[in-house]
Amino acid sequence: MTVDDLVAASLEDEHKRELLARAIQESARATEEHQIIGLARAFATGAISEDRAIVDESMVALETIGQLRGPHWRLVSILIRPSPSGESDHMNFRSGKPYALPWLRRDIIEEDPGLAPVIDSLIAKLLGLGMIEDRAHNVSDGRPRWALTGFGHACADYMRILGHNQAAS
Repeated sequence: MTVDDLVAASLEDEHKRELLARAIQESARATEEHQIIGLARAFATGAISEDRAIVDESMVALETIGQLRGPHWRLVSILIRPSPSGESDHMNFRSGKPYALPWLRRDIIEEDPGLAPVIDSLIAKLLGLGMIEDRAHNVSDGRPRWALTGFGHACADYMRILGHNQAAS
């Protein structure tokens, strides 16, 4: 499918027209090349889908990706990996797939000391956008343990963050 095909398909549907408009708007405001590429992936995913839920997720992903910059993506690239506080990944008994253990604030800072001055702001922003959650359920010490949500993983996929710091700019 060509870019012209994507645009043509988007113009035929009201929701996809809005998706196209949002993609153009966010791309015009983007300041980083990898951000523009992530926006393009989110747009393309929604534009080719016949599933309204995927179109809606792509729309929200466009808005989310447009709001985040290098330090946010550095934090995401940490949270996509298993925390060093745990022995190893655990298995999800329902899906049979491994999942990464959540991260303590101190472990995030140890992993990327440059985030220390802004870590609380970064966490608040990602939390507010629904990209991360505190998974400190039934933990006696009361310290938050941060992990990506399903939506956070989807945005990381659009940005092609695979568990290393390639989005750090």
